[in-house]
Amino acid sequence: MTETIDYIVTPHAKRRLKERLGLKPSAAKRQFKLAVERNVLGKRELPGFVMRWIKGATELRNDIDYEKKVAVYNKHAFVYSINGISYTLITVLETPAEFEKYL
Repeated sequence: MTETIDYIVTPHAKRRLKERLGLKPSAAKRQFKLAVERNVLGKRELPGFVMRWIKGATELRNDIDYEKKVAVYNKHAFVYSINGISYTLITVLETPAEFEKYL
């Protein structure tokens, strides 16, 4: 039996989704789930400067004790933490324009 992942979106992340993607708060969890499922990282080789930027994104919010990951989807970086089967969206960042040809 497989456990279902619990997707949680913080109030800060909801504000960022509205600000940066124009999404209503009701669509936040769905967009986060799609970002994790359709993440382009690991599916293709990315240049070193892109990977360094992504590594920097995971270092944001050092007050989060759990493992942090980044999912890149729809030209945005979704920074989230993992605690067991709970994935918590911390923030959403716009990727730099020069990344577009790689994502």
